[in-house]
Amino acid sequence: MGALALVLPVSTATADETSNEGGLANLIAKAQGGEIQSGAVEELLGVGGKVTVMVELKDDPVAVVKAEKGELSSSQEEKIESELSGVQDKVATTIEAKGGVVESKMQSAINGMRVTIDSSELKNLESLPEVKAIHSVPTYERSNVHGVPVIGAPKVWEGAGGATGYTGEGVKVAVIDTGIDYTHATFGGPGTTEAFNEQSAAKTPNPAWFGPNAPSVKGGVDLVGDDYDGTNTPVKDDNPIDCAQAGHGTHVAGTVGGAGVLADGKTYTGAYDQKTHENEFKVGPGVAPKAELYAVRVFGCKGATNLTTEAIDWAVKNKMDVINMSLGSPYGKRTNADAVAASNAVAAGVVVLAAAGNYGSQPYMTGSPASGAGVISVAASDPTENYPGAQLTVDGKTIQAMNTNDAKLPAGVPVHVLKDATGKVSLGCVDSDYANVPEGSIVITARGQCARVARAVLGQKHKAAAVVMINSTDDYSGFEGKITSNPTTGEQLDVTIPFLSVKQSDGATLVAAEGKQVTFAPNTIPNANFTKYGDFTSAGPLSGDSALRPSLVAPGVSISSAHVGSGTEASVLSGTSMATPHAAGVAALTKQAHPSWDSQEISAAIVSTADASKVGDYGPTRGGSLVDPVDSTSTQVFAYGDSTELKDKSVRDSLLSFGYQESNSSFEGTKTITLVNKGNSEVTFNGEIKASSQSLPAQVKLSNTKVTVPAGGTADVKVTLSLKASDVPSSIKTKDSQNFYEASGNVQFTSGDKTLNVPYLMVPRATTKVTGEISSDSSKITFQNQDGAYAANGFLFDWSATDPKGDLPAGVDPEASDGVDIANVGVATTTINGEKALVFAVNSHTRHSNAAANSYQIPIDNNNDGKPDYIVFSADSGKTRSDYYDGVSEVFIYDTVSKNTVGAGTYAVAPSDSSTVLLAVKASGVGVTGKFHYELTSLSIRDDNLKDSIEGKLTYDPENRPFNDGQAFQVPASGAKEVAVSYNKAAADDQKSLGWMAVVLDNDQGTPEAVTGALTGGGTTPTVPPTNPAPTVTPTNPAPTGSASPGDPSAPVSPIPTSSTPRTPLKPGLPRTGDLV
Repeated sequence: MGALALVLPVSTATADETSNEGGLANLIAKAQGGEIQSGAVEELLGVGGKVTVMVELKDDPVAVVKAEKGELSSSQEEKIESELSGVQDKVATTIEAKGGVVESKMQSAINGMRVTIDSSELKNLESLPEVKAIHSVPTYERSNVHGVPVIGAPKVWEGAGGATGYTGEGVKVAVIDTGIDYTHATFGGPGTTEAFNEQSAAKTPNPAWFGPNAPSVKGGVDLVGDDYDGTNTPVKDDNPIDCAQAGHGTHVAGTVGGAGVLADGKTYTGAYDQKTHENEFKVGPGVAPKAELYAVRVFGCKGATNLTTEAIDWAVKNKMDVINMSLGSPYGKRTNADAVAASNAVAAGVVVLAAAGNYGSQPYMTGSPASGAGVISVAASDPTENYPGAQLTVDGKTIQAMNTNDAKLPAGVPVHVLKDATGKVSLGCVDSDYANVPEGSIVITARGQCARVARAVLGQKHKAAAVVMINSTDDYSGFEGKITSNPTTGEQLDVTIPFLSVKQSDGATLVAAEGKQVTFAPNTIPNANFTKYGDFTSAGPLSGDSALRPSLVAPGVSISSAHVGSGTEASVLSGTSMATPHAAGVAALTKQAHPSWDSQEISAAIVSTADASKVGDYGPTRGGSLVDPVDSTSTQVFAYGDSTELKDKSVRDSLLSFGYQESNSSFEGTKTITLVNKGNSEVTFNGEIKASSQSLPAQVKLSNTKVTVPAGGTADVKVTLSLKASDVPSSIKTKDSQNFYEASGNVQFTSGDKTLNVPYLMVPRATTKVTGEISSDSSKITFQNQDGAYAANGFLFDWSATDPKGDLPAGVDPEASDGVDIANVGVATTTINGEKALVFAVNSHTRHSNAAANSYQIPIDNNNDGKPDYIVFSADSGKTRSDYYDGVSEVFIYDTVSKNTVGAGTYAVAPSDSSTVLLAVKASGVGVTGKFHYELTSLSIRDDNLKDSIEGKLTYDPENRPFNDGQAFQVPASGAKEVAVSYNKAAADDQKSLGWMAVVLDNDQGTPEAVTGALTGGGTTPTVPPTNPAPTVTPTNPAPTGSASPGDPSAPVSPIPTSSTPRTPLKPGLPRTGDLV
């Protein structure tokens, strides 16, 4: 669980446990604190001004027309493109007149234009009659000796398992990435660094290595140029060769369809069969070694990209069969512009695969474009059964190490421990650390700061015999493979000395052996994670509708493939970027095996034949089943699940999504699986339910457990899932968790040796029904929990502000605002570790999936001079600390004077699928000693256009509170609870308090999570005289009522203006939508 694993859980009362009522502080998990060096903070707090968006126009692009009418002639496609282009030119003129810049135009996968324009013009842009929608344009990150055999590709090459021998021949695969080094021997190139350097400088590729007559890389386009980094203007050219500083696309392409490079450096030209891997390879063959590769370059030498949609458009226009996108951005939704384009490509006949992401195990991290309907979202697993090891013997003791680069071990050498100025083991990150290393010694270093392999490069330069890195945890750091450079500095060097990793607990033995001889013996280390998901692989489901993703898993840990610029060498990389091309290669094999099948049938064959039994820690939302090319190429039957409408065509997935549901009693949904038989004889299946180990105790039933699918026909099976609300724990069961729950598993159909799997998922949230009413003298609040699923915990705040629903920027659907549309704001005082602390509560009209996808920003004016002194904000912890998302919402403090950012020492209280977020900060951390002013802005960190704010400044004084906020209480199921209140009317009037706000995180999502009411009566004498009045804005909303009853439509709730849109009741099931990692 990443950083959260460091926090000891302190539970509050839940559905399945009891506890004493604890204070508000018991809800807050501790974080590490410390100064933040990442540049992400300034980017996050500086949102505004110019934005880049995708302007989608109303007329259908080529892909949608093709999906509706079937195959189009070239002249028909050109006519459609011309008509769309004419309308785009007209709209472009208007955009340019408003100061905008049209950076690209697309007509194939999407009818759209990428536009940079001032955010203030978006509303005017949206009102143009030609405009259908405005989408955000996030930036995307780059997300086979073991992997290819593990999935069974050699069996398909030979023709085992009912196949007739497939290598991907004739199948066009677009690799949307950093380009491809087509001079590498695995692609039939000359295999020399000289050829790579020559082609890198050439404007036009050599046709012998790139183009229709080349051995492997048949074409492509460079959409960006070397200098593009995701923030500047791309420069298109005709040479999509990979960059020496990148290499990602070359590695990916080698896994899809490299021919292989033998130990002597020559391109492998032999037979592809089950004996192929008996040869000694420098670079093993790809999954589909005879596929036709197309390099579509969207990354420069460094940085990110926002041209994925344009690349998909190119692939559709150029009639690709398969698209591989080993890239993405987290928190993916079906409605992201690139996801829409990818789904349109699927509808037009392209098999599209995209990386799920490398953002870890928190819920809702699966990215986009992998979120598109019909797109195969690929997770990563570990295909290596054993790693090379070394047994070190020193001073009569033995230590097990991993030989991370599998280098030849020396016989016996002396130990030299690198020390820093304090006498501790040095990190060994800079050249000067090695100045006094004795030649021929084994150098001992510690892990931290720089790239791990930098130590191997520096050690070899200083003539060490080997380098050992003591890991920061009690396991091995991971297999590196051949080391060819120092990633920290970019220095190139082929490392031939061993780079060994030892566990933290073994470090002291080596340090104590300074100057003594150590001997080495080679051995192997069993991989405990063999067949399991990579710990980095992004978990699902999809943000927004909670649809099931990822689709399946493929090998993605320690994958060896072509190394850019090396001519003949390999490099080892890990990521869902490495998993996706394994699955894309399988798509090429399956397409060759079933040439008449359309893209959805190919995808369904791949996903529904994937094998759950071959995954060591199977879970539908964690990664799905292992891709199986033997079954996908030989099958004549497959299964469909979810259906998404794109114009007049349905796009199907082989997944069953019951979506997000909330209830105080029970959950139920019915979905349909369609079994398809493309063969010449009927097939009878036996169906059964295989619940996952992560699943709650749901009841899942099939309409038929035995079903016969006629030859050339289909058969439907209805799947009904039901679950009791009492079996779903509280949203705040554990404070160091997002408390995400699922009912999940596989619907498995078997017929002889044929097996089809359709994963299913429901995301349930059990709700309480807490309401509250204050006494006429404001001395107590009586809370009731009629019909609540279980006892509910509540927390009292001073109610500071309310905000209407839907006051969002142009182009934003209020119902899809994902927790950004502010409804109610509160603040309370508590104590954390003996110090006074402030807790801010932000309640939204809609639920977030994962609150780390949003940032809640609270400028604090602690001296009442009208200027903010600090900004308290929540954000994705990993992105803020290390510029890499991890799905954990942490609280930070930004000093507006020093421009420094520190961790507040707390994580946000932000359960998944909730509408309320709590931000806690010590008062001393923001200089608060009395009355202060604050403001609030909320925004999506993935969509610059999605934001909201409270008008005016709010006031609060922790030394002179309107009432005794910060209290925690528990209301029994179908019971009541009285909470005593000490009302300070003078303070309430001075601070313009709206009254009291009880946050009940288990209530229905939206405004019911914030039960609010006014404070009335004369109150008590203030404990501290009011300080100088502040220039606050008096709320213009109707006066709050003394009670609130969420869940009862006839009762008054939070005083939201009557012009706001009423809350739509939730409906079960998955909505039908059209819309480098």
